[in-house]
Amino acid sequence: MEYVVGQRAETRPPVDGIILQAPVSDREGLEKDLPQAFMNEANQLALKMCREGQGKDFMPHRLTQSMGDLAITAKRWVDIASPAPNRDGADDYFSQDLSDERLALTFGRLPPSTPLLILYSGSDETVADFVDARKLVQRWLHTTEKHGGSVDAINSGIVEGASHNLNGQPAAIIQDLVRRVNGFVTRIEKGEIGVKFKSTV
Repeated sequence: MEYVVGQRAETRPPVDGIILQAPVSDREGLEKDLPQAFMNEANQLALKMCREGQGKDFMPHRLTQSMGDLAITAKRWVDIASPAPNRDGADDYFSQDLSDERLALTFGRLPPSTPLLILYSGSDETVADFVDARKLVQRWLHTTEKHGGSVDAINSGIVEGASHNLNGQPAAIIQDLVRRVNGFVTRIEKGEIGVKFKSTV
């Protein structure tokens, strides 16, 4: 998403299509895994550091260890944790509570020449329990179409039983995903969605 709708997206070479495989909200994942008080402390510290010009400095590891051993800057934390009240983190694309106006600035900006395929993992362990995946996928597709974008509504949807990264998944689940991707590419090649596919090979 960042490539096609993020800052300076208009300066990047266009792509023939977009596949969102297992899109998930980092913010909702953090809120699911971290105690509320812990999340609030990290958010407030990150916002303070950014206000004071320290956005490129690293956050204390004790506050970010849920994300693994990688160090994370205050600016990066704000981008993915998207603290209240503004909820305007640069990478907060997939949270369920984003307003229609906010989605219009992301999904609504996808160019009609770049069709969208959404493959939402039906058993994604990183997704919060309260997320209504089917409703969310339909909302993203609707927003894209409403603002003139191109979607593959035939192949988009929930990949039942799929985990976040598909490691060790049964063949039937992998085949379902591959079938959807092949269908998407075929529809682009036929000119049914987006613009006619141009091979770079």
